[in-house]
Amino acid sequence: MTEAADSGESDAMVSRGWTAGQVGDRASEESWYRKAADIGNTLAMYRLGFIAVLAGDKALADSWWQKAADLGDVDAMWRLGWTGYEKGHTTLAKLWWQKCCNAHRTTA
Repeated sequence: MTEAADSGESDAMVSRGWTAGQVGDRASEESWYRKAADIGNTLAMYRLGFIAVLAGDKALADSWWQKAADLGDVDAMWRLGWTGYEKGHTTLAKLWWQKCCNAHRTTA
């Protein structure tokens, strides 16, 4: 995994980020996710959204989820629907959840 991540394999980068997070190394976790997100890994973008929430920056979280959703990530679409719903924007929530359904996500 280390060699693959160091050579630019985005899934390995996400794995390194997850592993770093499991041992409490938040700086490395975020760094690996950012590297993977920079080369288009939507799971990394999705997880960066949660890191932003934990830091209290919901706007940044929405930005990461928007990037991932724009690349077709249904989990990010669902999350944007949920955050829209929480804000009282039911039309926006329905839009995102419909996109999830269209992408065959059954929990929307």
